Amino acid sequence: MVGEGLAMVEFPQNDTRMVPASQAFFEAIMKTKIAHDGDAGLKQHVQQVTAEPRARGWRMSKPAGSTRKIDAAIAAAIAVYCAQTYPPPEARESVYARRGLLVLGCGRSSIRLCPPLVITREQADFAMGTLDECLTALAY
Repeated sequence: MVGEGLAMVEFPQNDTRMVPASQAFFEAIMKTKIAHDGDAGLKQHVQQVTAEPRARGWRMSKPAGSTRKIDAAIAAAIAVYCAQTYPPPEARESVYARRGLLVLGCGRSSIRLCPPLVITREQADFAMGTLDECLTALAY
């Protein structure tokens, strides 16, 4: 995906990261802070998860030797955890403005690009390069 120009954020699936992510996901479910659209694949993956005790707490896992798929559940847990721990937009310094790129907000987790109709190829290349730098800088 990096080759396709997408910025990727690494999230190692070690206990330091996955124990709090698993617990945040469980808590969000129990407190009905997240909703499920009924996707059968996600439902199946969540139902196949087991809680594995670890020194730091517990984490989502599957039984040893199991071929059950839980990837969608793990991805959902990581997404919930990142959404809860990433600073709110108003607390973030604008990496875009610092680099001379005007980017408009579009909800809590989206950006909107509004180039002029007379943009040159060089200006578009600068904007995309700068956007890539900004997204890389925001990745933690």
